[in-house]
Parts: sequence; structure tokens; C-alpha cells
Amino acid sequence: MTVLCLLTGAALAAAGANEGGLQIRPKIGIGVTNDSNIFLAPKNATSAWIAEPSAALGIGIKGKKASLNVGYEIAPQIYSVYQKVNNAVQQTAALSTQVEYMPEGLIGLDDQFRITADPASSELTARSLRNQNDAALLFDLPVGPKLYAGLRVIDTIHHYRVASLAPLLDRNELLAGIRLGLRPSAKTKVFGFFKSSNVNFKSASSFNDSTGSLIGAGVEGEITSRITGLVEANTVSRKYSQTLTGETSEYTTGGFTASLKWDGPSSISVSLAGGRSFVESVFNRYYMQTGGSLAVTKELNKRFSVQVLGAYGVDQYPDARAAFLADGTLLDARRRDTNMTVGLNLSYHLIEKQTFKLGYLMRTRSSNFDTYKYTDNQLSLSADYIL
Repeated sequence: MTVLCLLTGAALAAAGANEGGLQIRPKIGIGVTNDSNIFLAPKNATSAWIAEPSAALGIGIKGKKASLNVGYEIAPQIYSVYQKVNNAVQQTAALSTQVEYMPEGLIGLDDQFRITADPASSELTARSLRNQNDAALLFDLPVGPKLYAGLRVIDTIHHYRVASLAPLLDRNELLAGIRLGLRPSAKTKVFGFFKSSNVNFKSASSFNDSTGSLIGAGVEGEITSRITGLVEANTVSRKYSQTLTGETSEYTTGGFTASLKWDGPSSISVSLAGGRSFVESVFNRYYMQTGGSLAVTKELNKRFSVQVLGAYGVDQYPDARAAFLADGTLLDARRRDTNMTVGLNLSYHLIEKQTFKLGYLMRTRSSNFDTYKYTDNQLSLSADYIL
């Protein structure tokens, strides 16, 4: 997660009204999806139709040295089958502000609160009623004509409304660090950094509290005339406060974060994102997640655009577990999952503020523990209108 990328779609929507530095951006939408495997089961899949109405409001105020954005979005999900366990109301509220307090000096603050039923992680496929709050602070202090010192803090709170998951996954994740950087141009920053991480579980009986660090370097901003974004490479480590028999308690490896966009000729754009990091687990104490995603968008004309997207990731677990496979074989091994997604979206702009979208998405997971395999296909149709 980058520091200043927490706004909802509501807060980032196109302007509905503009009065000087004020922008008001209301949006409504309706969608329907046919999902071939709503429980992401390895076999005997259950399919369903899902209705997805939505409403959003974003308000933005921009001055010469400061900006403020707030947004709220509500998106119910209504299933055609097993409604008691599936229906949910997704909600997101967000705030973002930036202040330039001196030449090349910057203070930024973001906060995003989510009420969601999304799965907890790529490890757990079941939808989980939960709340999540992400807060981020950015502070850059000019040191000289080209040098600057910076501070980055990200705090994430997870709260599960599922009785079986709350004692296992309710936690606070804090990542704080400093950076020293160089500004080779007005829109580009090159830097080295040190970050300290702390994961604190709320359950007093939890053995999963950990600390860690990230040391590395990166570049952000306008990397070339057509490429913007962020790239970081680092060494990442984790250490647990309690040692458990048979459990990995210290681990150091290479990591990275990337979020890039290329604006090419002929109305083509390419977005690339990826990373390698620790993720909390109930199968082991953690797993290493490495992966990336790619989206290529082409505007065919003023009304039509097409997007091809894909994602690939590997989840690697540090400690062996024993389990019976579907054929009755007993496997004692380190779990390894491979997740893949491919999709296609076709968009049509009926008028300037109304968009129709037809989409297809296929998701698969393979695993050496075949209980966790699945394949899912989704076909969706949606319409959005910016008021």
C-alpha cells in the first residue's frame, strides 16, 4: 500500500460540479454478475446471480497549496441463493489531504474505513464480515536544493465480525520509517529507506505477534516521460516474540513493491502492480506472497474501450503440515498455492457521464494441498452514471 492511494472510487470520480476549487462528484450504478463458484469450492461448485447496486459521493477542495478529498460509497450485494450467508452491504469512507508548507515540502494524511465481506486474504476463500481501517501519514522536509528527508507511517486495524476468525486475525499492523532522498527533477524522487514493522494481535493468547524491518531503495513520480508511479526494492525480515516448536520464528528475504502506469501512443495505457511481502496466516503463522498484475487498456474510439487484465501470484508457507488429499493420500509438506486471474472488459460510453461495461473474469488456484484448489468464472454487466 502506498501512502497516498487510499481514496475510494467515489472520491476519485469525474467531477459532477465545479465551483472554483470545489468539486462535487455523485455517482450511481447497477450491476449484475453470474458467478460459477460463489464458495470457491474445489468441486461441486454452487453458481449464483448477484445484483450489485451502488451509490457514491466524493467532495474535493483544491487550493494553491492544499487539497482535501472525502468520499463515501455503499454497494449492497444480493445473491440469488443462500442469501442469509451471502448477502452483504459493502461500505467505504475515505479522507485524504495534502499541504505544501514550503517549496518542495509536503504533508499528507489519508484514512480509509471499510465495512466489507471480502475474503480475509488469498489464503481464506470464504467471505468474512469484517471492518478494516487504513491510515497513512507522509511528511517530506527539504534539506537542500535537491535533498530531502521524509517520514512514512501506515497503520492498519483489522476487526472480524465472525466469531471463529476474530481471536485468530483481529490485529493492528504498524509500518513506520524514514527515507533520505534526492530530487533529480521537479516530478521525480529517488530515495533510500528504513522501515520498522510491528504486528500486534488483540488476543492475549496469540503467539503471532511479530516485529520486522525493511531496508531498501526506490524511485517515485515521473520516472520517464510516459511512465509514472513507484518502484521499491528491499530486504524484509520478520521475528516472532515467542518461539514455537516446529514453527519458523525468524525469516529474512528480498522484497519489492511496484505500482506503475505507462501512457502510450494511440490511446493505449498499461498499469503494472506487484509486490513480495509477509501475510498473516491461520495455516502457518505467516506466508510469503509474491505476485503481480497487469492491465492493458485501449480506447477504440470516443465511445468504446477494451481492457485486458491478468494477475499471477505464489503463496509460500514456511512450515510443513500433514493433511489427507482427495485420493486418501497423506501429505506432509510445506503448502504452496499458485493464484491466477485473467479477464476482459469492454466499456461503452453512451453519453459523457454514463458508462456500460461488459466483463469476464476467470480465477484459479492450484495447490499441493488439493483441498484448496478452485476455479471460478464470472460474467458481469454494469452501468454507472455520474450525476
